[in-house]
Amino acid sequence: MKKCNNCGIELTHLVFTHPNMYEEWEFNGEKWECLGYTSLIANSELDVKCFECDAIVGKGKDFGF
Repeated sequence: MKKCNNCGIELTHLVFTHPNMYEEWEFNGEKWECLGYTSLIANSELDVKCFECDAIVGKGKDFGF
């Protein structure tokens, strides 16, 4: 099991965020289980932002998701 380089805690719970994407994972002792996620594919109503200025430019469905 990996540990955090900063605080040394054992990493048994992970949260990944990225613009318009979120995943939460937990290690159950045998394998990683997904506790929740959201993305443009799962929810086409999420806002899409400009990568340069962070302005909302539409919804996922407006871009074909």
